[in-house]
Amino acid sequence: MLSLSEPGSAERQIIDGALRHCARFGVAKTTVADIAREAGVSRATVYRVFPSGRDGVLEAVRRHRVLSFFADLDAELRGRGDLADIIGCGLHRAAIMLASDEEFQGLLAHEPGPLLETLSGRGLQRIFAAARVFVAPHLEALVGSSEADRLSEWMVRIVLSYTLDPSQHVDLRSRPQVDEFVAAHVLPGVAVIDAAPPTSPTLQEAGS
Repeated sequence: MLSLSEPGSAERQIIDGALRHCARFGVAKTTVADIAREAGVSRATVYRVFPSGRDGVLEAVRRHRVLSFFADLDAELRGRGDLADIIGCGLHRAAIMLASDEEFQGLLAHEPGPLLETLSGRGLQRIFAAARVFVAPHLEALVGSSEADRLSEWMVRIVLSYTLDPSQHVDLRSRPQVDEFVAAHVLPGVAVIDAAPPTSPTLQEAGS
């Protein structure tokens, strides 16, 4: 699984090489030869690790980026026990992380096609699964597992909506605005119930 790739392994070298090349030249202009050269491996090694070639590498890159993003967000949420704070921090930090992600912003501005592949269809379901793995556990003790899963998906939809189509009324990069938004529009729709035993999906599901 991608998230378990050891630094320095062929798989991780290829993923990191593809990330660097795509960041500089875009996805459309990235070839297997480019990836191999950037990663410091041969084309044969790329095909050995990813038999489907370029498409396999780019799919691996998408999975890796999603899991890495949520692993970082998970670290931001640790130790927060108040529901409003968990939701507010999650929305705010996710928006800040996307705003400061040069590759994400570059794709959004100049090459949105590959980005939309990650944010729709199977890619969107992967993001929801990752949110259930990394975000929902922080909510379960307060709202129960089922509501935590629903709320983690809701948080993803809010962040993507306000990032892809900015609003003049709410800027998720502003924590005070986020807190007002959460109090007025999110918390009233959350059913706080007795916590049920955790039933979050496995990390393998998020990376599938």
